[in-house]
Amino acid sequence: MLQYSDNSIYCNSGKKHGLIFMIYPIILCGGHGARLWPISRENLPKQFIGFASETSLLQNSIKRIEKLPGINNLYIITNQEHKLLAEEQLAEISVKEAKIILEPCVRSTAPAVTLAALDVYEQNPDAIMMVFSSDHDIKHAEKFKKLMLEACDFALKNNKFVLISSKALYSETDYGYIKHGKVVDVNADNNELYLIENFIEKPNKSVADGLIKDGYQWNTGIFVLPAKLYVEQMNRQALSTISACKKSLQKARKTTAEGSNYRIIAINGEEFEKCEASFVDEILTTEPENATVISSSIGWSDVGSWKSIYSVQNKDMDGNVIKAEPCISVNSHNIQVYSNNKNKLIAAVNLEDVTIVDSEDAVLVLNTKYSQEVREVVNTLRLRHMGKFLFDNLVRRSWGYSDTLLKRGGFVLKKLTIYPGKTYSCKGSSKSKHFVMVRGQINFSASELNKCFKKNASFSYDIDGAYKIHNPHESNIVELIKVEF
Repeated sequence: MLQYSDNSIYCNSGKKHGLIFMIYPIILCGGHGARLWPISRENLPKQFIGFASETSLLQNSIKRIEKLPGINNLYIITNQEHKLLAEEQLAEISVKEAKIILEPCVRSTAPAVTLAALDVYEQNPDAIMMVFSSDHDIKHAEKFKKLMLEACDFALKNNKFVLISSKALYSETDYGYIKHGKVVDVNADNNELYLIENFIEKPNKSVADGLIKDGYQWNTGIFVLPAKLYVEQMNRQALSTISACKKSLQKARKTTAEGSNYRIIAINGEEFEKCEASFVDEILTTEPENATVISSSIGWSDVGSWKSIYSVQNKDMDGNVIKAEPCISVNSHNIQVYSNNKNKLIAAVNLEDVTIVDSEDAVLVLNTKYSQEVREVVNTLRLRHMGKFLFDNLVRRSWGYSDTLLKRGGFVLKKLTIYPGKTYSCKGSSKSKHFVMVRGQINFSASELNKCFKKNASFSYDIDGAYKIHNPHESNIVELIKVEF
């Protein structure tokens, strides 16, 4: 049983009776979501997108734990190029404080977790870390909260890693599989903690079929880890990786995001590249005596493919998920259709188990059963140097973002969004430029020109020279259309 105050959890079981401990949530927010192309792109990957809600997968992950007692520093681990996205999405859901660790390159989950673990350990060696990915969907939020507190209790009481498993509903080749061993502990609610008899990472389909028949469960990728035990095991099992992580942290550039309490830790690339790419799951299960597991019924899903997206959506009487308007489905079953283009009709006739995704510059038509193979499309785009289809048109900068609405020949139509107090600067070009104010007001300055424009105003600037557009407001954004030709 757990009793708690506003910011501390007391473990009332076993030899640790009465000990206060703090939870440090660590959210893994890397990757580019290749299997969810063309919605997920290099500069706007799946974790920053909301597929089944108005908030993104990352934001949902944070909101899922925000009212848990005992929560201390929030860690977000993401790629350097996604820094602004992370800051923006934290601010949107009113996260006041966080540490954002920026990886200079991809080295899988073990080095990522180790970066945060070393920082947590330095603050509090007795801390409990709660690790999970930003792309999970969990149907039963209250069950999840209760489960995580129980896992923290088990971890502290037994000084062991606690992995969370979920019943395997089908043979998914992109998941890890866990077989429960003997019971280690039972809490007051009769929930059992097991040793891990075996762990298998990402088997092929025939092997996965056999594992399910043999009672294996999915590994959810949710972990509760005593910080000291994790650092000690990394020193025994992956010394080169933890050494590289230590050096990359020591040489990291640490700043505070402008206008917020987000601590930015930009990891040193030269040292971090020396880490071996390895999965944290494999590190945790290397020493069987330290690896334990709890079985969950929280409605977990890894939102990693169009098949998993389909599985978490509400469906109509024909088993269809229609996220497009207008759309006509004729004698089609178990299909999903996605489009934001209200000027294009999508008609699906006599289809089954098909996914159709219509984005601004690409259309995906897929047999949903083979959704893992979408990454081959992404690989082919790279091989054929068709990189423009790997990126979203939205370009984020510290001043705001620009959205290219149309680009044809020498004609470019963009929408500029400028944050409060920020300035959009342009070196200028020989092209003719015309601006239309949509929202807010601006100060436009160029050479000796300095003029204010408000909503609905329009103006042109034909001089070949640098210019600046400043948003003087303290809280409202500015939106304007820019036309170049």
